[in-house]
Amino acid sequence: MLTATQATQQTTTTNKTYTSRPDYIFVLQTYDGRIVVGQANNAAKRIAYINSGFNPALPAMSIHSIIGVKEQNEERTYVGVVNKMMKRYGEHRVIAV
Repeated sequence: MLTATQATQQTTTTNKTYTSRPDYIFVLQTYDGRIVVGQANNAAKRIAYINSGFNPALPAMSIHSIIGVKEQNEERTYVGVVNKMMKRYGEHRVIAV
């Protein structure tokens, strides 16, 4: 038979902290020239959702081209890509979704 301390030790689990971030960052260009930066675990599904018109920031069927889809890592972060696109295209043209 287990003592109360042994039972507690067996049932206690270690709380681990996991940093969760989406796997991919994508950059899109709309027909009116704006740049859309987003992140998702399934980039194709997220891009289709944005282009469907359910995203209030953009009208339906407004995506002209996909500039890039890359894996997110320590050097390539969402904030870093948004800042890079703002410097390249101007703050008024970049939409972060």
